[in-house]
Amino acid sequence: MQAEAFSSPIFVKRATYIVQEIASLADAIDFLEEWPEDCRNIIHETALKACYDAHDGRKPLSVARQAFQGFAKRVAILEDPTSAMQWIGACKLVTGKVRLMLMDQQLGLARGTQEGHSVVTSQSAKQKQS
Repeated sequence: MQAEAFSSPIFVKRATYIVQEIASLADAIDFLEEWPEDCRNIIHETALKACYDAHDGRKPLSVARQAFQGFAKRVAILEDPTSAMQWIGACKLVTGKVRLMLMDQQLGLARGTQEGHSVVTSQSAKQKQS
């Protein structure tokens, strides 16, 4: 799958203190595919279809981004990009990718967090699950 980058990233709450950056079509599709089946509805289905249509070239990338953003807003997981950027700006790697910053629950320590929040990219979340 091509990693077509969105014009600007969308930030969504993945858990209470975890914010995930959705920066590309691949990130959006992965996020929607991982959404719990019992929580899926017509809005989820529409956003996923728009993303697949953009992937297949039937719709512009901007339509997929808008559909994903609408889904995130409707299910109340959309994070304000201004507030998210304030505390992740200093946590960028040299390549520009946001590194995984999760609470170390076993030790009770927070690594790479500010104001009690953590940031995770779709790619790093998959690596964490492995």
